[in-house]
Amino acid sequence: MRRSVALLILVIAGCKKAPPVQFSDADLAANRAALEQNLADKPSCARPVLHPGTATPVDLSTRFKLPSECSDLKKAIDTEAAKGPMAELPFGVLDAPRASECLASVTAFVRSAVSADSVCASPYSEPEAGAQFKPQFIAYIIALQARTLAKTSPAEGLALAMDGVRFFQDGTRGGTLMQAMLSVAARKLVIERGALPIISAKPELDDVTCAEVSRDVDALLASEPSLHDILVAEANWIGTEHGLKHLKGKERDDGAEALAASVANHAAWGMACPPGASVNACRSALERPSAAPQTKGNDTLDRGGGLPPYVARWGEPIVRLAMLRFQLEVKEHGCPKATTQEPWATILAPAVLGDSLRADKTATGFTLRSPAWMDRPADEWPVTCPSPI
Repeated sequence: MRRSVALLILVIAGCKKAPPVQFSDADLAANRAALEQNLADKPSCARPVLHPGTATPVDLSTRFKLPSECSDLKKAIDTEAAKGPMAELPFGVLDAPRASECLASVTAFVRSAVSADSVCASPYSEPEAGAQFKPQFIAYIIALQARTLAKTSPAEGLALAMDGVRFFQDGTRGGTLMQAMLSVAARKLVIERGALPIISAKPELDDVTCAEVSRDVDALLASEPSLHDILVAEANWIGTEHGLKHLKGKERDDGAEALAASVANHAAWGMACPPGASVNACRSALERPSAAPQTKGNDTLDRGGGLPPYVARWGEPIVRLAMLRFQLEVKEHGCPKATTQEPWATILAPAVLGDSLRADKTATGFTLRSPAWMDRPADEWPVTCPSPI
């Protein structure tokens, strides 16, 4: 009797239907073909060289590694950074052994990198290269060297700072959301700790230097990396890393789901943030339910409230460039009576941002603030007028 019951249990168990396959082979083939087509659409990396002829272009397909002379300086900077946010650059780290050699070699590499014609193959355009490349450390080096050079030549210090901003812009072209956020942090550091203090500390900054740096800032704003390209690259990355690599055995359905999410996100994000769209336009469109990301394969988006917060962060270095541009105009022409007049209105509202900075009058000049939707109260910069408004 027991044998019969056991056989009956086996028969019943054998008759249970297998769980339905979520994605058929035909679905898989269609999504794979769609991903391959998406990957075939390469982003445009054309942008002007800010200071042509100042350095020999370097082959960016060769991954950059920090030179050995930078090891002690990096340890010193890491020690200072671990203490928390720094109100000023830690100039004391320049006492580290071989610090001057490190500054010289990294500065030379950056200048060469931004002189290259093709910039899609950036040194940290691949996610796994980010940790090795240390963009935040490079940003500290550029800011420190720019401030050091500015003691004898403000024009040279500011030119290096602008090359640093371009360098980290280029690190995003062809990259994903992670590279974009690395770029945001690095560019903010170079502008806030490198360029802005030079301009603020130099009341005698000559008109020629102001005009040259203003042209650099305008060129940087006009050639910001495309948010559209970043978002579709992010979608493609989900498909390749979490889709194609996980389509066998027990991982098949998870891989197929990530592949489908990649294709859906590519279409939704590309439509919400088309080529040439401003940061604010993309942010607004991505808040719509139709653009909500399918987050299979991307825990960062799932935890971070979706794309809009990241897109808003993308505007932070753009805001700082606009602040820099405003201050340069004040240095050259004095403060405006009304910021609604030109060229002030255009300076405060870069087309790539899609909104205007706020400029509040103070007793000594203006306080510049980011647009309200960025929701970052700390994003403000005081501008002192050379004479009362």
